[in-house]
Amino acid sequence: MKIVAITKTYQGHEFSIASLESIYAHCSAIVYVHSNVSWSGSKEPNTVAPLIEEWCEKNDVDKKVHNEYLDTTIQDAQYQHALNYISKKKLSPDMLMLIDTDEVWTEEAWKLAYEAFEKNPGVNAFRSFMRTYLKSPFFQIHPTINLNPTCFIRKGVPMLGVRGSDIPGTIIVTGMFFHHFTSVR
Repeated sequence: MKIVAITKTYQGHEFSIASLESIYAHCSAIVYVHSNVSWSGSKEPNTVAPLIEEWCEKNDVDKKVHNEYLDTTIQDAQYQHALNYISKKKLSPDMLMLIDTDEVWTEEAWKLAYEAFEKNPGVNAFRSFMRTYLKSPFFQIHPTINLNPTCFIRKGVPMLGVRGSDIPGTIIVTGMFFHHFTSVR
């Protein structure tokens, strides 16, 4: 299965390398779209791009990581830029992965994802649960927050809604969790 990941960045560098390393072995390509503009319009240097670029110089022996740059306040524009790049470069994924820089995947989550892909060939997109943390990677919010973002979209399915939230024919994969560190910064 050929998986191409899309990651849109601005700030959020704290877990960006852990996030990248958690998906690198499972993806044939990872497309980062870096912006120096926040979604609210403030302009500051991107804190993720330099770390990813440095990591790639030392570790990206398979040349899987593709860094693109687009200053925009619109998340959908970053996604569209990545989709255009994937098409232009003929990366031809069987599955798109949508991931943020504060999301870290475990091998167990990957195992469940592959099983779900195989058992559900007619499903357009797959959602996951999140293990969310507050102030520290050691303080997990419990019970689990009831948010199930779309993480994988099958080839040829248009991305509808924020992070694919409006794609019809979507399932939540039971037991599949990723670690979400957005509140730890």
